[in-house]
Amino acid sequence: MTKSGANGPKARARARQTRDGRKYTQALRNGVTPLDPGRSPAVPSRTEGLPSTFQLQELLAECTTLPAVGVETPEERITFGFRSEILGRVIPFGAALSLAGALCREGLDTELAAESATEGSIVITSVESWSDQRRWQMSLFDDWTTPLCPAPYCSQHSIDYNHINRCHTHLAACDSATLIRIAKWWAQGHSDSHDADPERLGGDRKAKLLVEAAVGQGTGGEVIEALLGTLFMHEDDIEEAVWDEAEALTLRHAIGLERLRLNRVARDEARRIRRSTVGCPSCGKGPVVLADAPPYPPQFCSPQCAVVPPQGVIAD
Repeated sequence: MTKSGANGPKARARARQTRDGRKYTQALRNGVTPLDPGRSPAVPSRTEGLPSTFQLQELLAECTTLPAVGVETPEERITFGFRSEILGRVIPFGAALSLAGALCREGLDTELAAESATEGSIVITSVESWSDQRRWQMSLFDDWTTPLCPAPYCSQHSIDYNHINRCHTHLAACDSATLIRIAKWWAQGHSDSHDADPERLGGDRKAKLLVEAAVGQGTGGEVIEALLGTLFMHEDDIEEAVWDEAEALTLRHAIGLERLRLNRVARDEARRIRRSTVGCPSCGKGPVVLADAPPYPPQFCSPQCAVVPPQGVIAD
C-alpha cells in the first residue's frame, strides 16, 4: 500500500476532513491513532489464544519496549503512547505509568483484565484483590488513571479512593458489616491526617455520607459509635489516656459536638426515608414518626417487619 493509494493514509485523512471538517494536517496526524470509529471495536480485543487476563508487568514491558506512536487529543494536541497488543489500543505512556502507580502496593504480577472500553477510555479491573475488586478508568488520550467504584460496570468515581471506595449509590447498598468496616477505615485515615487534633476531626462531609448510608440499613447508631471511637477515642478511656484536665475537657467537648451532629444527620435521613415511603414493605402500614433514627431500616414500621420478607416475596 502506498501513501498515495486509494486506501493510503492521505486518502483516509481527506475522508476524515470531509466528514468532520478538520484541517488536512490535523486529520493526517490523527491517522496514527487507532480510535477511528470505523476501525476500533467498542471493547478491547486480544489476539486469539492469549489468556483473558494479563499482568501489570506485561503492560509495562510493552510500554518500555514498543515504539512511540502519536495520538491527537480532543483538544487537538499531540501526546505519545504505544500500540498495546494486550489491550488492542494505543495507550498513552503516562496513562500506563499512572496505572502502575495506582498498583504500586499490589506488585508487578498483579492480574488485571479489561472490563470495557470506549473511544476515550478503557476500564481496567483487578482479578484478585485482598479486599474489594478494584477498577480504574484509564484515558486513551491523556496521562491519567481515575479510580472507579468497585461495583462491576459502574461508571461513577469513588468517594474516597483510599478508604470509601464506593460511589454514592453503591455505598448505600453496602451491608451493615461492610459499612462499619469502611467507617473505621476512613476514620482512622482522617484521624491520622489531622494528627488526632480533636478540634479538626469533627464536621467532615464524608462522615455524614457514611451515617446516611448506615441509616438505610438500620445501623446508624453502630456506625456513629465506630466513627467516634476511631476518630477520637472511647470516652471511658479518656481519664486513663489523657492526664491533662484541659485536654480531656477539650476532647470530651469535641466528641459531644460530633455525636450531636451525627445523631442529627441520622434523624434527618430517617425522616427523609419515611417521607418517601408510602407504606411498610412487609405489612403495608403507614410510616411511623419517630424522634430518632430507628435501629432498623426506617422504611419498615417495626423491628419485626424489618425481618419479615416484604409482601409478595417468598423467603428462601
